[in-house]
Amino acid sequence: MAHQLLAGPSGLGVEALTGDYLETVGGNFDKVFSRDQSDDGGVLMLGIPHFEGREVETDNLPTALRRKPARADKLADLYPAPKSMFYISPAFKDVLEAFDPNVHQVVPLELTLTKGKTTPFYLLNVCQRISALSAEHCIPPLDNRRLAYMPKHDGNDVLAFEKAGIEGRHLWYDKHFVGMWMSNQLMSALRDAQLSGVSPTSNIPEY
Repeated sequence: MAHQLLAGPSGLGVEALTGDYLETVGGNFDKVFSRDQSDDGGVLMLGIPHFEGREVETDNLPTALRRKPARADKLADLYPAPKSMFYISPAFKDVLEAFDPNVHQVVPLELTLTKGKTTPFYLLNVCQRISALSAEHCIPPLDNRRLAYMPKHDGNDVLAFEKAGIEGRHLWYDKHFVGMWMSNQLMSALRDAQLSGVSPTSNIPEY
């Protein structure tokens, strides 16, 4: 099974449920673009890191974060960030890199909590974009003209991955559909580590 990675207990984002969010210091996400903007034949190749799975230029990324409102209770391990990225804790980084070492772009940031206390945090840009949807099992079938999966939202949609296509990959984008996906092994490890801010997700079959 594969899973979609979302932030927040209901996938609504941590701030929508707890009033807890991270504010950027410096940088300008509107000026953040992918280093490689070549077309790979998939969807959403816009030159900006919305589901593209490519490294970004770092010149306009934030240099630090502030917790808003300032508070001293436990941080979540996963927060939504602009451009379909995430802010992650050191614990989340350690779990991810045990499965996908040297794959993703992880940018260190300093997070200010309260009364000037700081802690390390990271910006995660997922850098794995593959073609692994199962043309045989997806309902409706992939759109051959656009090479995209276009669900009808009529109660009959089935999204499925090819097991061979995602084997050995643990966090990725598929170039034929939106969303960030993760392996069952990574999801289980995040749960075993009791990391917070990770949304429960649907089970996506593999064939």
